[in-house]
Amino acid sequence: MIIRPIVFTAARDRWLAILEALGGAVRVGAPGWTVVDLAGGRVALHGADEGRPAGTCRLGFEVESFEEVPGRESLRYEDGPDGPTLRVEGPSLPPFGIEITDGARTPSGAVQVAPLALTPDVARAADVLAGLGLRRRLTSEGGGWADLTGDGILGVHRGSELGAIPGFEAGDLDPLVAPLEAAGAHPRIIDESYGRTLQFDDPDGGEAIWINETQTDLYGYRSEAARG
Repeated sequence: MIIRPIVFTAARDRWLAILEALGGAVRVGAPGWTVVDLAGGRVALHGADEGRPAGTCRLGFEVESFEEVPGRESLRYEDGPDGPTLRVEGPSLPPFGIEITDGARTPSGAVQVAPLALTPDVARAADVLAGLGLRRRLTSEGGGWADLTGDGILGVHRGSELGAIPGFEAGDLDPLVAPLEAAGAHPRIIDESYGRTLQFDDPDGGEAIWINETQTDLYGYRSEAARG
């Protein structure tokens, strides 16, 4: 399953420059809908409008066939103007869609998409996502964090309300600084308790966007790889 967050933006060109600085390659390019492939997953840029203000994000996924989605029979199917979609709705995750991809993905660069799903119920949200076919990776001992992998990474973070935030992950942050500086994103590397992050300016003026360095210190976390 390809993890493909949708970023609603009034600054498409600035976002595109940042994604290309991260090694991304444009797959679909249009003013109102641009899709960029990364090393893991892809990002869609959508023009902002009244119902989807600039700086907001929505989870999204792509599959080659709905047959690969476990429990698909319980999901709502839509056949709209943009093609067939499985709609996922529930109390533990913000609503999102699973769509049919338009062809094989071409990995590009060394950065993976790693958006965050915000939820008051991390455990339940992770169960739902694992039930759709994503693979569990890490869970915090305190229960406020879980992440899962597919083609890309999806983090689940405790929050008071449902929502989604764009984010990324890389094995090494240092090579990203110069390209992001050239793109005008003002990158800065910060040492967190669990590892390093690189933060850069949101093109739409919101809070900084994070790129996490792949976590190697698992103190306070457990690996879920054995659970599949």
